[in-house]
Amino acid sequence: MPLAALQYCDSRASTIEFWSVSVGRLLVERGEFAQATEWFEKSLALQPTHALYNGIGILHQTLNDQEKAISFFEKALEMEPENPEVLNNLAMESWMQGEGERALGDFMRAHELARQSGDAFQAAATLLNVGDVLMRLGRFEEAERDLEESLVQLRGVGADSMAATGSTSSS
Repeated sequence: MPLAALQYCDSRASTIEFWSVSVGRLLVERGEFAQATEWFEKSLALQPTHALYNGIGILHQTLNDQEKAISFFEKALEMEPENPEVLNNLAMESWMQGEGERALGDFMRAHELARQSGDAFQAAATLLNVGDVLMRLGRFEEAERDLEESLVQLRGVGADSMAATGSTSSS
């Protein structure tokens, strides 16, 4: 990808952020990790954003480099501390490092932030993570409550999505 294209978008902050993150994530999904790393580094040099730091964290998460992933998720949160997606990613890495209580706290905070923002899917997904961690920590009654509630919320998100698009299912 040419650097000139990034420079063209430089004056359009939201455009460059969206484009840079999208291209980087596509490269990660295609398994082109060296290219993704180079792409994210060039993008970050032009305009550091929480989304780019999150994208680089996801890259390192994919490469199983948990320490680097955590570092980049923390940088993203420094820029946008109320971002439930980034906090959810950080919580996942904390869990992978064996920090169950920290992960639980971060998942719970991510759920609350997603709920407050009105992002029903993110709220349901983070509540599912809360329930999963509670179950793994042996807190079964709490886990059951949160897992059941997350399923109810996810069903609602699916119904809302179908209603918004006019989709119907055939029986």
